[in-house]
Amino acid sequence: MVRAQQADDDLATAISRGRWPGKRGRPQPAAGRSSPVPMDEQQGNTDAQDLLQNGALSPDAQARLNAATTLSPDQQAALERGDLVLPHDQMAYLAALSRGMDGKTTGTYAT
Repeated sequence: MVRAQQADDDLATAISRGRWPGKRGRPQPAAGRSSPVPMDEQQGNTDAQDLLQNGALSPDAQARLNAATTLSPDQQAALERGDLVLPHDQMAYLAALSRGMDGKTTGTYAT
């Protein structure tokens, strides 16, 4: 429980400072925790549109994407066993973001 609270505190600090501790600057979410900002299909669509319009993700959108694509140790183990099931909202967010980028090239997102 103490480790979970520390992870919550670390995440709140990272969000407020715009920096992420850990590997390659990516957030290291606590197992079983949701993203810093709720993610769902509608948010995935919004983030895809913002990326198209602005050429980059906002810090909040980047945090959502990082959280959606970072597996907890339990999820990683399930993936390795071949039985990973992502939570509905996480999968809906990723699918919507992906659909929003369908047919686009990297030049579409250049700033």
